[in-house]
Amino acid sequence: MITLRAVELGDLALVRTINQAAFPHVNSQSLADLDWFRVRAPYFKVAVRHDTPVAFLIALLPNIEYDSPNFQWFKRHRDRFVYVDRIVVAEPGRGLGIGQRLYR
Repeated sequence: MITLRAVELGDLALVRTINQAAFPHVNSQSLADLDWFRVRAPYFKVAVRHDTPVAFLIALLPNIEYDSPNFQWFKRHRDRFVYVDRIVVAEPGRGLGIGQRLYR
C-alpha cells in the first residue's frame, strides 16, 4: 500500500538520497535546499511504502520567490499556474503508478 503525506523534516535526508539518485535528470539539492521547499512549497508530498518514502513531488504557486529559469518563465507568461519543480520515484517504487498518483 502507498500513502501520500506532507514531507516532514525527518524525511529530508532520504528525499535527498532519492533526488541525488536521479541526477542528472533532476538537479542536485542540498538538505538546506530541500528544507527551503519544505517550509515554502504549498505542495511537497512524499509517497510512502512500508513506512519509507519512495517518491516525492514538489509543486509551487506563483507567489513564491524562486529563481529557477523555468519557474520564472511561467511567472512572466501566466498569472495563475502550479509549477511542478520535480517529481522523483526511487527504483523500489517504479512501476507501481506512484508518479501518476502524485500528479493527480
